[in-house]
Amino acid sequence: MLYRKILAVILMGGLMSFVYADSQRYENDVGVDSIIYPGAYHTQYIIMTPVARVKNYGTFSQNNVPVVCSIFGAQNVLRYTNTQTIVSLLAGDTARVVFSSWTPTIYELLRVIMRTNLSNDSNPLNDRKTRMTQITSMMINESFEETTFPPIGWRTIIGSGSYNWIRATSGTNPTCTPYDGNAMAAFQSYMASAGSWARLISPPINLGPTPFSPLLSFYMYHDSSYPGGQYGPDSVKIEISTDGINFNRLAAFRRYEPVTGWIHHAIRFHPMSGIVYISFLAFSEYGSNMYIDYVRFPTPIEHDVGVETIISPQASHHVNTAMIPVGLVENYGWHLASFPVICSIIGANGALRYTNTQNVSSLEPGDTIRVNFSAWTPTVLEQCTVKMRADMSGDDDPTNDGKMRTTLITNAFLVEGFNALTFPPLGWQAIPIVGTYNWQRWTTYSGIPEPFEGPAAAYYQSFLAPAGSMARLITPPIAPLSNNLYYTLHFWMYHDPAHSSPPEGPDSLKIEYSLNDTDFYRIAAFRRYEPGDMHWSEHTVNLGPFNDTFYIGFLAYSEYGENIYIDYVRLMPEGIAEEKTNNISITILNLLNPNPVVNGLTHISFSLAEPSKVLLKIYNTSGRLIKTLVNEFKRAGVYNVNWNCRDDVGRTVVKGVYFCTLESPKFKFCKKLVLIQN
Repeated sequence: MLYRKILAVILMGGLMSFVYADSQRYENDVGVDSIIYPGAYHTQYIIMTPVARVKNYGTFSQNNVPVVCSIFGAQNVLRYTNTQTIVSLLAGDTARVVFSSWTPTIYELLRVIMRTNLSNDSNPLNDRKTRMTQITSMMINESFEETTFPPIGWRTIIGSGSYNWIRATSGTNPTCTPYDGNAMAAFQSYMASAGSWARLISPPINLGPTPFSPLLSFYMYHDSSYPGGQYGPDSVKIEISTDGINFNRLAAFRRYEPVTGWIHHAIRFHPMSGIVYISFLAFSEYGSNMYIDYVRFPTPIEHDVGVETIISPQASHHVNTAMIPVGLVENYGWHLASFPVICSIIGANGALRYTNTQNVSSLEPGDTIRVNFSAWTPTVLEQCTVKMRADMSGDDDPTNDGKMRTTLITNAFLVEGFNALTFPPLGWQAIPIVGTYNWQRWTTYSGIPEPFEGPAAAYYQSFLAPAGSMARLITPPIAPLSNNLYYTLHFWMYHDPAHSSPPEGPDSLKIEYSLNDTDFYRIAAFRRYEPGDMHWSEHTVNLGPFNDTFYIGFLAYSEYGENIYIDYVRLMPEGIAEEKTNNISITILNLLNPNPVVNGLTHISFSLAEPSKVLLKIYNTSGRLIKTLVNEFKRAGVYNVNWNCRDDVGRTVVKGVYFCTLESPKFKFCKKLVLIQN
């Protein structure tokens, strides 16, 4: 066994180091938390000021910590290096490190490395960060201030009619003033007949030899007059060309909008390199004049905030229980930012169930902040769409402003995906029983494994814990709503085919219950080892009726094999025992809802008139078994099962027709299920 462990360490290399580092907090541990600047690209001959965020991950305060920034160009030539010193950094704190400025003069792909250089650092794995930055040879930053029009290097071409782009210092039809400075570019749709169009073409822009995805940013004036002609309203179409002659359309923006004023537009381009031209094609529908201003490409990301992740709610939430939506918001730009953040929750058929706005004040560049929205209590069992959006005026990159998540409002008593940064989750306990290893929070690392739901899962390090080690993860106290209420525990567990037979059998997970969170009684056990591919499997445990408050325990038992992972724990009420026995007169597979499936989740209900061994399965049209949802003995009653449109090894199935079957020794039912979109 020791030989196997040593060999595994050699083979796994960096992964083993990561797992070990994650299991403890060091006394002396300082590292680069993120590279704030430069970003993915920077402009040739424009001053660059590198900025890093450094964090003290350790338990001791640190003084006089050197931080080094090195920038390498083509053929690994050192272009720049600079060292700054952090005078004092308390345990857990972060510090912004601003390096001396530098001006790149060559368009090339740079490798930016920032690292801390603490002499007694116990964990060098987090000391440095690396980023690739493309130097572009030219950037458009045009506000049409020069009296010469088109600006030097720009061109205008009339495609149809006699009107062309012009420079304007004030606007008529509609009345407006320039967005930036004293002038703007204008096209006289008010005078040009319907179908007239003209192009305003940028100078050639050299993006360098390495493809990347640049961002075009500009402002356009909109008004509410003349909503549409024969071909719709007047519009500006954004085009791209590699030769300045043949253009391909990327986006279009109509001039008509119900609200009058300047609106910021941004287009993220597909990866490209070399010489490109940008065209603004103005198309007249004989409406109002069109104006654009403050054109930038590639856009320097000076003002950019966005929602990094939705922390709460997760994939499920209990009906009639207060929900507090929480988002993690980050300032990706260079400047201090204050802005509103909006949370909206949409229910079935697009019904707006909830909306709330919170304001963020003075968020430093590179920093994140948790935004807690006001509480809301859902009262309808349905699938909701949760949307969170940072709504900062003048945001240079709106593509990262928002995040979206689907949340099932369910009658589960307990739903836990271990996605909050705090572990164990609020109300839970994690207690070592034998040995020193305990349950921990797991996040993605090189896909080994990916958490089943959300960014995290819970895990126990059987790979390191000696044989016989145990730890228990305990739920919060669960108070029954009524006497004799039955429960079903659902959870997902990660299985793999490694290390099948240590001396006492494979690593395993025992499911227990307790009435006092001290004395636990075993209900079921699941071994980690399973043959075949590594995969997540859903497990269901039928619990008896409880009349008093109770707890569920997840006891991880190590046989010095592989780590144990669990995720997406749900405790569901199944009904009153007397009702299950006396009130069900027919056995039937009920309607599947929704059907067709458009959101990757359908609810399956069936009734049993008498106790029976039950099989509930999903097949494809060729008769191949896709998913076994139920395979166990059940009492008489009504049962509800969710299928998340994944197969038995956790893979998402393709859209198409499937068949749901319910069978036992005495009956068999089959219903067709159509999956339109997953």
